Amino acid sequence: MLAEFAMQIDPQNPMPLYYQLYSILKTSIARGELAPGDALPAERKLADIHHVSRITVVKAIDLLEKDTLVERQQGRGTFVLAKHAQPTRTPTLGFLAGGLTHPYHHSIQMGIAKVASQARVNLNVLAHYHTSHRTSTYELDELSSRIDGLIVFPKGEGDASFYAQLSQRGLPLVMVDRYLTGINADIVTFDDKLTSYHLTEILLQRGHTRVAFVNYSEPDVSSSRNRLQGFANALHNRDLVVNEDNVWLDLYADYLPLEQSRSQTHLTQRLLDKLEETRVTALV
Repeated sequence: MLAEFAMQIDPQNPMPLYYQLYSILKTSIARGELAPGDALPAERKLADIHHVSRITVVKAIDLLEKDTLVERQQGRGTFVLAKHAQPTRTPTLGFLAGGLTHPYHHSIQMGIAKVASQARVNLNVLAHYHTSHRTSTYELDELSSRIDGLIVFPKGEGDASFYAQLSQRGLPLVMVDRYLTGINADIVTFDDKLTSYHLTEILLQRGHTRVAFVNYSEPDVSSSRNRLQGFANALHNRDLVVNEDNVWLDLYADYLPLEQSRSQTHLTQRLLDKLEETRVTALV
């Protein structure tokens, strides 16, 4: 039995106190910190530890009992049940994307949903955790306890710490389209480097030597870096130097949803200005 709990109720969290306590106890049971046969601390002690009322404790234990994770025994206390006593449940996958407004994101989500349906598993489409805000231990525990595996369309290297912590907790990760360095995850991507190489080579074979590389927003993600590397490799193989003025990483400075970008005529003008300034004859 735990003498102390690593997690504590967060009074700033809008989640009801009884549900926070339920999640803390449930996570402790899932980790084996409260093993089958262990007695939970007495209701009064739990209330003192977490600075809540006994009514809050009772409501939290009611939820654990509903999940058949614990059993109340008259006159003895509340005990953790053996794992085999827990009901089987349908596995749940999570899909976490940096945005869902572009048709590309939508097509990925629909593909994941199709396979999840065929495999008879649940799929949760999750809101993105912004790395500009500190992610609390409670949020990590809450996410890792809700799903059995996570499919990620990462926004960029700024998210690496968040996913590293999830991976360290044993949550299986699969990254799509791009990947983050140093993260233990399976990866499903295009061969961006080879594709960009061949596209550039086609233009070079047609006699274009002033070729510009045009990137969308998010220049510092693996897919963008690999495409740029393929572009550079094709030029180097022709003994051509990569002109930094012809690597346009700032043309689309910010991500715009498709319906919004259609009305942004200044983007078209920015492209025309670049063409006039550099006199390139082809674009990758």
